[in-house]
Amino acid sequence: MEIDKKKCVGCGNCHAICTMGAIYLDEDGKSVVNQAECVSVQPAVVFCEMKSICPGLFELCERFYRPFG
Repeated sequence: MEIDKKKCVGCGNCHAICTMGAIYLDEDGKSVVNQAECVSVQPAVVFCEMKSICPGLFELCERFYRPFG
């Protein structure tokens, strides 16, 4: 999982939904994921209003976030 620090606003939605406690704020107030503790990114991806979380490479996530049509 990757978090785009340019898009992240540090709102805490991903922290609250992460049952493993694998997402935390860094010294800049941006979300960071502990890859060793992360077991599922789906909840964090869904709850990120800024669309700053990607379960894989950001190039592939552009399709995920792009509206259909």
